Amino acid sequence: MPSKLRFSLLAAAFIIGPVLAVPQAASAETPEKDKATPTSSRLEYYRQQVPKAARVDGGKAPWVLFRPYRSELTERIDRIHQPGESAWIDAAWAIMELKTGIIPEQNRQKLASAILELWETHPAGSFYGHKGLQAYVTKKHGINVAGDVMIARTNPPQRQQMAVRRKLLKVICLMHEFQAVLLETADEYKNAVMPGYTHIRHAQPTTFGHYLLSVYDPIDRSVKMLENGYSAMSLNELGCGALAGTSWPIDRELVSTYLGAEGLIENTNDAVSYSDGYVMVTAAATNVMTVLSRMALELEFWSTQEYDFLDFEIGAGSFMMPNKRSNQGTLEEVLEGTSKVLGDLVQVASMGMRIPHGDMQPMAYRMDDGTLDALKQIDLYVEPLLYKFATIIVKHRQRRYYAGHCSPGLLVLHRVGQRVVPTIRTRLPHGARRGQSLRRRIGQTGHSVS
Repeated sequence: MPSKLRFSLLAAAFIIGPVLAVPQAASAETPEKDKATPTSSRLEYYRQQVPKAARVDGGKAPWVLFRPYRSELTERIDRIHQPGESAWIDAAWAIMELKTGIIPEQNRQKLASAILELWETHPAGSFYGHKGLQAYVTKKHGINVAGDVMIARTNPPQRQQMAVRRKLLKVICLMHEFQAVLLETADEYKNAVMPGYTHIRHAQPTTFGHYLLSVYDPIDRSVKMLENGYSAMSLNELGCGALAGTSWPIDRELVSTYLGAEGLIENTNDAVSYSDGYVMVTAAATNVMTVLSRMALELEFWSTQEYDFLDFEIGAGSFMMPNKRSNQGTLEEVLEGTSKVLGDLVQVASMGMRIPHGDMQPMAYRMDDGTLDALKQIDLYVEPLLYKFATIIVKHRQRRYYAGHCSPGLLVLHRVGQRVVPTIRTRLPHGARRGQSLRRRIGQTGHSVS
């Protein structure tokens, strides 16, 4: 399926006149499997893909896992967004002007030809930032042709939202992958008996699978918040004028279609003062990291000699103390990332505080800084967990021993198992459906396969 913008550029050029030879947009089939999961078992795949340097018996450098998550889906997202957010916006706006007749008739052929040439050949030069298309048309045909490209356009444009939307899509891909790994791990250890804790004291016996599901559910709710944040980042603010619109006969809905936007910020003063969508995304990221920080803390505790419930193949020894086999820095980094995300939330929320409700510097240029950094923290600190769960070593005997001290009646364990196993079975296909939904969304909102 071709991207909406590419298709619209070609279609608009075709409508303008027969002078342009319009190539057929090639379709691309959705790959059957992401590169991140080429086997039926995600855990098995990640076991095989752990870098040797990250293993305890390897180079003792687990920080090699701190890298942006990559999969077939994220690569498609990056390809679709080329040659950049500003180029998309400039081209979408110019095509709208061509189709609505704002561009004088004598200049339409030259402008349409320049748009296609810039998009297809990617010439060297500074033509892909703000007003890049206008600079390219000026170089090709002079200011008399290029002067109309920015009619009714103002700064800020849509580029902050589009930059966040691009990163957010990739983070959602990562979180869906993490959820699938978490479910598979819960299924593998659904019968791994362990003590359950309340107030950091032995309470009732449970299973490791039951515990992991208690992490999955709030993560699932937080991912839904991220998905709602995606919709908030897909609202078109272009065409707002300085704050009260314009008398030019623009078509804001058409631009929304070209950019794959899910809606329109109708009130033009709201468009220039938009901030709540960024807070929504950053708050969702804070929720994700908060849940993971609690889980990471417990997993690290449980891997100590005092608990000895589990261990990891990934870890680093001590430079000074050889008796310390596997320091879990990757888990501790999750806590650091959570602190950074909380700082990002304060930054983004405070940008919109105690200033006029209108076009101001923070709204125009600074709302994406903290939002993108919050998403970066998820990208950096969640991806290593895919490998951590794949290489976890659960010590069943030790867990059973301590679980036996929780309650005199271990019959409750059977009841816990009866609850956990069906729950996992219902969630596994649900996770698969969510992944399919994400692929459809990439294809239907302007982020289609190409």
